[in-house]
Amino acid sequence: MSSEEVRKREKKLPKVRSTKGTMEPFDAQRIIDSLIEEAKLSHGDSQLVAVKVMDRIAASGIKFLSGPLIREMCNSVLAEMGFELERISYTRVGVPMYDLDKLINNPAHHTSNANLMRNPETIAKLVHDEVMEQHTFLTIPPHLADAHLSGDIYIKDREYFSTRDYCATWDLRQIFKLGIAPDGLGGTHSSAAGPAQHLPVAINHSAIWLAAAQSSFAGGQGYFFFNTFLAPFMAGKSYKEIKQAAQQLIFTLTQQYVARGGQVIFSSVDLTPGIPKIMRDVEAVLPGGKTGRDTYGDFEEEANQFFDAFMEVMIKGDHKGKAFSFPKPNIVLRKEFMKDEYDESWRKVAELTALHGSPYFENYLNWRSKIEAGCSSCCSHLWTASSDEEMEEFLSGNMVFGASQMVTP
Repeated sequence: MSSEEVRKREKKLPKVRSTKGTMEPFDAQRIIDSLIEEAKLSHGDSQLVAVKVMDRIAASGIKFLSGPLIREMCNSVLAEMGFELERISYTRVGVPMYDLDKLINNPAHHTSNANLMRNPETIAKLVHDEVMEQHTFLTIPPHLADAHLSGDIYIKDREYFSTRDYCATWDLRQIFKLGIAPDGLGGTHSSAAGPAQHLPVAINHSAIWLAAAQSSFAGGQGYFFFNTFLAPFMAGKSYKEIKQAAQQLIFTLTQQYVARGGQVIFSSVDLTPGIPKIMRDVEAVLPGGKTGRDTYGDFEEEANQFFDAFMEVMIKGDHKGKAFSFPKPNIVLRKEFMKDEYDESWRKVAELTALHGSPYFENYLNWRSKIEAGCSSCCSHLWTASSDEEMEEFLSGNMVFGASQMVTP
């Protein structure tokens, strides 16, 4: 069909409500150009699709035209012409109006996430989830999408599969050495703070980092050896001050509705009743990001006091006596801590477990005893150094554990 004939047909068609919010004359060339660019069709095939779409519009007598409606017609024509892969590339993802209205009016019925509540951010997240899950299924290999849909595998957090890693367990020493800029860009979009000088600030920085990481990850965020690396900030502090620090951390992480979709921060801290053997002779990062002759083994008492204080705060619960959902206390079980001197600490762990069921247990009492570390923020995996250089990276605080995605059989 000649360009002149196409132009004659265009003039008989209604104007188009574009996705830019404007009313524009029908232009078949836009269909042709978009099919060439997005679906990788030849010019001839693209023109044929455009002509068929114009014929349908003219025959239907439709008076309301929009960009999305034209795209739907194009996809119908592509399917009829046998361009299945091209149709997938050209398809529009979104939420039907009926479903969107239901989601807005009753968001709780559209999620199994118990941490979400009814608020505008939840609604925005659920719309995002619908769209991005469609994107995942359309962009991963079809046999993997089919495997998930048939139950052969399970792809977790499909709504974030295309844009985010899954979870991370951080090393507090990075924050204590460098300070914190929550935007991850050195303070371009946020303020930048230097290394913490005092215990309350150290607690605040640790909570802020976990909150900031929610915008970049799909799953939980946490710290390993939390009370070990925090211990130097508690030197010379009374038990009351240490317990106040534990309370500050717990309440801060469970009162900030800043995580995905307006929920509290999905967080965890790995805790040991004393300083782990692997860290006892490691140079400690002190207040102000300084280092000296002190090693973490010099702060055994402080680490134990924070462990006990944390358990006591968790046992008591919040102002109404309700259990704290976060941060998850990941209790590290190692033979070195199975001593009489830690009996009272383990009694408190047992009390918390019996009362609220809050603790998770990282069991290194079995075949895992020679494994140095692991990640238990949301995913769970174990790590052991494969070289002296890798172990040095771990001991010096330059390692983060995590998972890119979670796919299970």
